[in-house]
Amino acid sequence: MNSLTTLSDGETYADVRLGDDFIVTIDRTARKDAITIRVFHPDTPETPVGEHHLNLTLNDDSISGTPGESTQNNTDPTGALG
Repeated sequence: MNSLTTLSDGETYADVRLGDDFIVTIDRTARKDAITIRVFHPDTPETPVGEHHLNLTLNDDSISGTPGESTQNNTDPTGALG
């Protein structure tokens, strides 16, 4: 069964450990108008296997009013799992 544990070092918005499988960190940017979500594998906690940036302000060009976002995958698809 997976357990959900949250941690904080005072700088990180939230750290979430999903059982023994992955560590997820959520950080606010210096301007406080965006967050960065990083996913780490416990075997290599110093290197994210994926990174997602979410802008918390609404885009002027967005008709639906959804925040802007971008995603970066730092490893090949088999990276942490294979």
